[in-house]
Amino acid sequence: MQTLIAIASIQLHHRKAVKILSSFSALMAAILVGAAQAAITSPQDNAELRYPQVIVVEDTGGVGYTTCDSAGIRAYGKITIEELSSGTIVHSETFPDAGGYSSTWDATEAAPGVYKITSIASNVTFTFPSCVRSEEVVLSEITIEYIPWTYSFEDFFSNGGVAMDPADKGFQFRIGDQTSPVFTQYDRLWLYKAPSAST
Repeated sequence: MQTLIAIASIQLHHRKAVKILSSFSALMAAILVGAAQAAITSPQDNAELRYPQVIVVEDTGGVGYTTCDSAGIRAYGKITIEELSSGTIVHSETFPDAGGYSSTWDATEAAPGVYKITSIASNVTFTFPSCVRSEEVVLSEITIEYIPWTYSFEDFFSNGGVAMDPADKGFQFRIGDQTSPVFTQYDRLWLYKAPSAST
């Protein structure tokens, strides 16, 4: 009788251990899947961008190892922006540290069109006694359409501005760090020119 109770107790503990191990494995898989999906958080995929300062926010970057950092072998993240019509890389920036970052593309001279933004990472792992750098992997890709404003006016004290495009009768204004939506549902758009100081 005591032997049967002992066997039942061992089986019960075994089932609990298997259940805990299974739950832990599922949790780790979910964490890894979530990490693989996270990357570019701004701008949004298929966004229409009007202003020439395009800020790309990436929340993942490369995954490094402290021991390897001190040895000069560091993970890195990289952003590339490609003009799809020509295949030309118009912006590329590398960040030699693990973790997220932001990259700013000055699109002042860029042509209107569709662009692909790609987030790339190279991770570093440590297997005693060596640090190993992985091949570059693509974390995420998005496309944006760049439609620059025809006219853009900035406040003298840099507290805001207004931009407009007579072709589609659209405009947008900015006050401080707040930016309005793009307004296009209007029949007319008037432009006024103030007289110069000499007149």
